[in-house]
Amino acid sequence: MPPQNKNILTKNMEFKNIIYINGKSGLFELVGNKSNGVIAKSIADGLTQFYSSRIFQFTPLNSIEMFTHNENVALGEIMQAAKNIFNECPPVDANADNATLKNYFKKVLPNFDEDRVKISDIKKFIKWFAICKDMDFATETITEKITETAATPVVAETKSEATVEEKPAKKAAKKKSTESETTSPTSLFGEETQPVKKTKTTKKKAQ
Repeated sequence: MPPQNKNILTKNMEFKNIIYINGKSGLFELVGNKSNGVIAKSIADGLTQFYSSRIFQFTPLNSIEMFTHNENVALGEIMQAAKNIFNECPPVDANADNATLKNYFKKVLPNFDEDRVKISDIKKFIKWFAICKDMDFATETITEKITETAATPVVAETKSEATVEEKPAKKAAKKKSTESETTSPTSLFGEETQPVKKTKTTKKKAQ
């Protein structure tokens, strides 16, 4: 039996159900959820299993944005742009040199912020696009299958770190984190902004 083609595996998947699991390679399709985690299928090998929210963080791809010199742009819109120019400008190798990577990405997203979007971000985009390019990138709301209890986007991680100082009110700090999940989109491509909140916490402790 010939090996399964990854594009065949993904062509019937919905972009809104594709998630990134922090600490795991590749992407996953959200299958279901429980109060303490999610059930997800690896797009790489088709293996379906449970992932605990106590160990992993789950981020829907259509909640991710990338920095530009104007407003941030949703990842799905950028992938659609890459799809539109695919024939005349196919993606370069993710391991290409920095200049080649930047030159390609400028064609996809001309006004991306070169100071805030790192080379590692562009590499990640190229790898993810290779997996998702046959999907429909129409603008959709973040999948409702991931509940507030199960999902812990990267943006919430900085919120929880910022509330460490409030030791007597640990439960209240958790509530603040879940509220942030619904008020602002996640930007995996802006992780360099996270230490800013950590320094604020340090200053308060010093007082």
